[in-house]
Amino acid sequence: MARRTGRPTKFIPEVRRMLVRALAGGATIADACSVAGVGETTFYTWQAIGAAVAEGRTHPQMPWKVVDREPFQEFWEEIKKAQASSRLSAVTVIQQTVYCSRSL
Repeated sequence: MARRTGRPTKFIPEVRRMLVRALAGGATIADACSVAGVGETTFYTWQAIGAAVAEGRTHPQMPWKVVDREPFQEFWEEIKKAQASSRLSAVTVIQQTVYCSRSL
């Protein structure tokens, strides 16, 4: 059996879920990464790989050993949705606040 070299990946479902939940809840990328125990550079690399896979391109930092690149694309899509959901929630709160302040 061949020995693995390097650190084990943090690109595991549990970490990805933590990032998605934090961003959907309105956390900044820095805070989401901190909570999940992932560096911001790593997060942005995963996002760049996901975007590249979605567009049918390769990425220079794409793990060459990874045969299934679909999780990177799925993660990229989930993050986009989480951030959009967070922005929509924030806009809704702002709109409600403005409406309530006008009715005073």
